[in-house]
Amino acid sequence: MTDTKTDTHADTPQPRPRWRKHVIRAAVIAPIVTAIVFYIGVKDRWFKPPYPETGKAICWLIGGQEEAYNFGKVVPGKVYRSARPDERLYRYVADTYGVRQVVRLCGPEDTDVIPLPPDDLNMDVTIVSWESSIIPPRDELRRVLSVLDDETPALVHCSAGVHRTGFAVGAYRVLRQGWSAERAREEMQRYSWNDLSENDLYIHLGKLARMRDGAAHASR
Repeated sequence: MTDTKTDTHADTPQPRPRWRKHVIRAAVIAPIVTAIVFYIGVKDRWFKPPYPETGKAICWLIGGQEEAYNFGKVVPGKVYRSARPDERLYRYVADTYGVRQVVRLCGPEDTDVIPLPPDDLNMDVTIVSWESSIIPPRDELRRVLSVLDDETPALVHCSAGVHRTGFAVGAYRVLRQGWSAERAREEMQRYSWNDLSENDLYIHLGKLARMRDGAAHASR
């Protein structure tokens, strides 16, 4: 008599190990969580600018272009600020805000790291070489402020958009808009300004405010 029993286990699909499902799930979820955490960290300024290219790419993908560059509207329609711009940001501010002037506070060097605007945008560029913790020369500050006084929309930037940019914008607030040095500092801190390392610049804003008030009093 022939044995007709068959091996049923050979044709039965074997269940996949559970760990594979967990690995696949983690591989899908991890990049999403990373992107969300990075965006929130940038938006709420948990991280210090300038941000890495990978982080910028994440921000662009999820619609956080401005957060990727420590960007701010100083005077809407006229003055804007940022960390180191690249071609994407130049084109974005040109199309979105009509920016046609750039004030570069970090000097003419390192254009491979902090590029100049693309030629086809026809932006006027003013370049000065400021240090992050040193009070800039008075004539250069006047030069920067004269660009910001112009009605043509301008972007002012340095590398991180914090100290040199913060001082330039703070001086504009104090000398052109009548802000107190304390109010200007509060705004600067929202862009990661560090009082401990940059106190001389804040002290100088106070001097500018007193000079402004003295000139106003003398003209009465």
